[in-house]
Amino acid sequence: MAYKVLNDFIEKEHDNTFYKKGDMYPKEGFKEIARRVKFLQSIHSEYNVAFLEKSENVTKTAPKEKKTQGSKAEKDGES
Repeated sequence: MAYKVLNDFIEKEHDNTFYKKGDMYPKEGFKEIARRVKFLQSIHSEYNVAFLEKSENVTKTAPKEKKTQGSKAEKDGES
């Protein structure tokens, strides 16, 4: 699963990889570690911010609907 980066940070557990606000975490070639994701989603005591968006807030692109011969528009008499 990918998570949206909320604030810039350097991920020590990914060879000091820089994550910029708006990036997706983890970057290609790295695997997520559940305990680390949970930590990064929490408000950090020193910086007073979270670094990753909670998983339920990550938007995903909905699959496109395929047109079929019996589509609603055709049934309603539209072309």
